[in-house]
Amino acid sequence: MIAEFNVAHIIWLTNLRAAMEFRVAFVMQIVGMMINDCAFLALWILFFQIMGNVNGWGGQQIFALLGMNLMCYGFAFGFAGGSLWMPRYVEQGTFDSFLLSPRNLYIRTIASHFDLAGLGDAILGVILIIVYAVMTGSALSLVWFAALLPATTILFLSVSVICSTAAFYLPDSNHTMMAMFKTFMNPAVYPSALFPKVARFVFIFIIPSLTVGGLPVEAVMSHSFLTLGLVWLIAAIWLLISIAVFYGSVRRYESGNFVGLRG
Repeated sequence: MIAEFNVAHIIWLTNLRAAMEFRVAFVMQIVGMMINDCAFLALWILFFQIMGNVNGWGGQQIFALLGMNLMCYGFAFGFAGGSLWMPRYVEQGTFDSFLLSPRNLYIRTIASHFDLAGLGDAILGVILIIVYAVMTGSALSLVWFAALLPATTILFLSVSVICSTAAFYLPDSNHTMMAMFKTFMNPAVYPSALFPKVARFVFIFIIPSLTVGGLPVEAVMSHSFLTLGLVWLIAAIWLLISIAVFYGSVRRYESGNFVGLRG
């Protein structure tokens, strides 16, 4: 397994160096994504200024929520963007090259694509988490976020892999995959305090949207080891599910070779 991650590390470095060949475009994409995310943050801050705190959530918690979401998204798809590119690989027939590789198929597939915009998300996410720690005067919260980030990133990747396996069952599945992923992603950017108990249960255990954003923030706010353990447990379960679904779906794959004529 260490050898597999070493290979993935080489792929990440190669993709990063290729992206940095065009330095101006590299910087502009990162900065542009950060500006777009700041606009979303401003809307939530305005909301809480008008409405006041909601069940203990206010402007400070929005920094933490958006920061956690951006870090998950950025690290997951910045370095493992192949999880969302799987439908293209299957439809274009390039998935064959992964099957021929002697490396671990799961890791090789998700590490195959580097999303430059995701790097901007990750950088802004780290900045927002630091701002939250400064605003609350709690340097310990940085330790809590560091303990939660691997679990939420794994969960992010696991759900995206499961959504992408639609490519093995449906033709032209890219839109279907994105619709499934947005169903998971949309509730994650909302404060968990806004959801009633039934919805919280659904979006924590069945569609684990709040486990990516709201639940980790609650763990940091309350310093709850129970909530921390719950996030890691859910992430581990979904990782195992994603691996099982991925390899089960690959068995349905038929070579995507194309036959054509050249004039």
